[in-house]
Amino acid sequence: MNFKQKYNRACKEYENSDFFKRKTIQLKHLDIAKNLVEECLEEQPDDYLCWYLLGLIWYNFSFNSKERSENCEKALKKSIEIRPDYNWSNMYLGHLYFDQRKFEIALSQFEKLSSEYFKELDLYWRVLKYEELILCCKLYLNFEEVEIIEVEKYAESCEKWNEEDIIFTLEIMRCLVELSDNENIDKLKLKTIFTRLKNMLKKTNNDDIFTKEILEIESNL
Repeated sequence: MNFKQKYNRACKEYENSDFFKRKTIQLKHLDIAKNLVEECLEEQPDDYLCWYLLGLIWYNFSFNSKERSENCEKALKKSIEIRPDYNWSNMYLGHLYFDQRKFEIALSQFEKLSSEYFKELDLYWRVLKYEELILCCKLYLNFEEVEIIEVEKYAESCEKWNEEDIIFTLEIMRCLVELSDNENIDKLKLKTIFTRLKNMLKKTNNDDIFTKEILEIESNL
């Protein structure tokens, strides 16, 4: 196979590693994709798309693997080194850091992203997701400094989304659960934030998805 054929097959193998497939099947496709894209990089070591794909493949390996995190970070950073403004590499590097609870550098990655880029691709949900993660990072890092207007802006963005779709705000709900369990948090301010987001979930018909989190936050408040 030539470079293009290897790259295209690597993309296909990655697509076939569907999250909902059995773990053994998923890993088989990821391994094939990884080997192919590594061969591509031997031929063209400065191809930022190959480095991005390699980082994406590593991102989808087991979260408990130190090797996974190190290789994912290395590949995505290399992609960004070659093409600093590539939104996808910056976004997934942000996701990796967020998963690792490195909220300060995760925030810096998410703030590099272009909302217009994703909207032009009709990926408005991507914008909602990284806006959610930006808000989470700020809440984790400096709860006292987060303005209510920032929460309001995020909630309004969600309410503009198609109400038939799921607003899967899992990270912000987890964040509020954790904060509500902190005795040193300003509970009045947190209650204001929680009430606004709870109303947003109800307005978008998504409140039933987070019943457990809502009950836990309410019990802590």
